Parts: sequence; C-alpha cells; structure tokens
Amino acid sequence: MLKIIYLFIIIWIIKYLNIIYINISNTPNIVVNPGGNMGFYILGICHYIKNHYDISNKVIHGFSSGSINTIFLSMDQKYDYYFLKKLFLLNLNTTMNLKVLMDKTIQLMDEVNIENLNLKNKYIITLNNFNTIKENNQFSNREELIECCKASCFIPLISSNKVFKYYDKSLHIDPGLYFKKYKKYIGNNKTLFIGYKMFQRFKYTLNGYGLIKHNYNIYDLYLLGYKDAQNNKYLLDYYLL
Repeated sequence: MLKIIYLFIIIWIIKYLNIIYINISNTPNIVVNPGGNMGFYILGICHYIKNHYDISNKVIHGFSSGSINTIFLSMDQKYDYYFLKKLFLLNLNTTMNLKVLMDKTIQLMDEVNIENLNLKNKYIITLNNFNTIKENNQFSNREELIECCKASCFIPLISSNKVFKYYDKSLHIDPGLYFKKYKKYIGNNKTLFIGYKMFQRFKYTLNGYGLIKHNYNIYDLYLLGYKDAQNNKYLLDYYLL
C-alpha cells in the first residue's frame, strides 16, 4: 500500500508541477503507443504491418512498451521468425507481474545484433529529466539500446523495483505520462497511432488497461493483434499507402 501511495505522489508531482518540453525534429508517420502488457497485442499489429507494407522510409516513434515494438519493426525481416519463436517459447502471460514481462522480453534483445537493425527514421521516445520528450536512435552498442528501452518503459515500483532510472546523464520515467500532450503537439491526421484501442476489440477498455493483470497468453494476444490488423487492412492502407 505504501508503494502505491509513493508512486501516486511521484507521478502527481511530475505530471502536474512540470513544464514539458517536446524535443521532436521528425514528424512521425507511425507512432507505436504505450501499451503495458497489451504491447503483445500491438506486436501482432506491427508484424502484420511489417509483412504487408514498405515502412523502410517511414518515421516511427515508439513510446514505453512501444519502444520494444519499434525495435522489432527495425529488425531485418529474416530474423523475425527466430525472435518471435524465442519470445513465445518463454510462455509468458498477462497474469504475470509487468516487471517480469518486461525483463523477460528485454532479455531477448541481448541476442539481437545491433547491426541487424535499421534504425534510420525509427526512434525510441524518452522523457529526460522528467520534463523533455526526446527522440533517440543513435546507439554505439546493444547495451545502450537496451538501457534506452528500459528508460522509455520505466514506471517506478511497477516495471522495476527501483524508484529512479538514470540513463544518458538524465533521470527518466515512462514518457507515456505525457502521451496526450505529445499527440496534440504532433497534430498530424496522417500519422498512424498503433495502439490496443485502434480496433473494436479493446476500444472501450479503461485507460491503463495494459497496467493491470489479465488472463491472456502473449501468443494469443499477438495472434489477435495480427488478425485484427488483417481485418482492418483498409484503415492501414489509408495511412501507409
């Protein structure tokens, strides 16, 4: 209970007592939304898009768990099967703690060769020093990339046992905290926002649905996302063709 109270106080202070700066130089064609454990549903959507559209020159921003899906979108397609097979063999499900899900997924990135990623125009979004939304896609090694993903996903005492996350000489917290402000700033009706509410299946769920436990196997969530993207191809065509 004390953890919840402490977390509420931290987030309230950051969200309501801060002036937010948005350091974005590239208007995105695609934004991969925050999703929590519903990020695996979004992964299915991302995989369908990757299989059916040319996104090589699309500017992509990934928020929170969307940062991991953005890395998947940047991966050389010939490694997709290997990565997904390894992920699904972990037999993860959304009854698990969010920290466990994130740690297990990010551990897979230890096997990703950064040379097999095309990060041109693909950015991980972070919230630096609690007040600056920033693009990141320059990494000298895999460890820097992983730490940046962790910074983008960091929710004190929920995605980590830590209270603070320090990366790139800055304190960090999940930039999804200011996602609405970011969307208003972008203001581009030709930007595709990939989220778990974009189709009808989870449209009427509460905000923060991805932060609470459900009873989904992550493979089943992935399949639902892929199928829903396939069934709504006309919508994706509007943004991506």
